Amino acid sequence: MDNKSPLLDFLKYAVSNKVSDIHLGDETLPMMRKDGDLVKMAETPFEKGDTLKMLAQHLDPERFKDFEREKELDYSFGVPGLARFRVNLYYQKDNVGAALRPLPNN
Repeated sequence: MDNKSPLLDFLKYAVSNKVSDIHLGDETLPMMRKDGDLVKMAETPFEKGDTLKMLAQHLDPERFKDFEREKELDYSFGVPGLARFRVNLYYQKDNVGAALRPLPNN
């Protein structure tokens, strides 16, 4: 993952704040769940296409085709030195959304 990636910034912020979930979606504000409450991670909503653009970098072409066909995909990826993340990528009202859950490396 590129060190200048907006996704990496969200992941680092979430892990450092010990959140249980990260919620990303086109045309919505990025949010995180901390102590049961949803909290904004930014003041600007994602534009249409931003969510898939950020998360597609973790999908091989076959998994990307699965997502396009099924309109939903569960997968995971790791960021060395940070954490692993379980992801549910989905379409909702013609927009892409994602729920990410940080998992401890150990």
